[in-house]
Amino acid sequence: MYVASTFEGDPLQNMLDQQMDDGHELKYLVVGTGGAIEMNIFRRRFRRWEFGDSEKCITSHIVQDETWPSSEDDRYFHDTLSQAHDVVDRVLANRPPRTSASDAFETMRVVAAAEHSAHLGRAVRIEELATLGDFPPQPVTRP
Repeated sequence: MYVASTFEGDPLQNMLDQQMDDGHELKYLVVGTGGAIEMNIFRRRFRRWEFGDSEKCITSHIVQDETWPSSEDDRYFHDTLSQAHDVVDRVLANRPPRTSASDAFETMRVVAAAEHSAHLGRAVRIEELATLGDFPPQPVTRP
């Protein structure tokens, strides 16, 4: 969380510039063993890295770098229209959801581990979840 945006809907004011100036950011970074992906919504940029090895260190190379025009912002910010169309199309065609129940379940396990981690102040492995008790996890009192 940060301060509330000072943007008040003025059509002559650039909303993204104002929100960034207020300290807001909308960015996703996913790092894996073979590379990373960053989606920076306010900067209208998508980048992908591949990792490798050299004699001196681990290497990182940008292999994809894309941007989009402001006219496509709705697609990247809150594309609920396309999502709703996809759900309706899948129901009408008797196709399964885009995300399987098992993928959704595993995602929630990661979220639960992250929530426990934040409350416990330490890394939490997914395998520990069964031993950590009910939600919401109770914060640990530190001396």
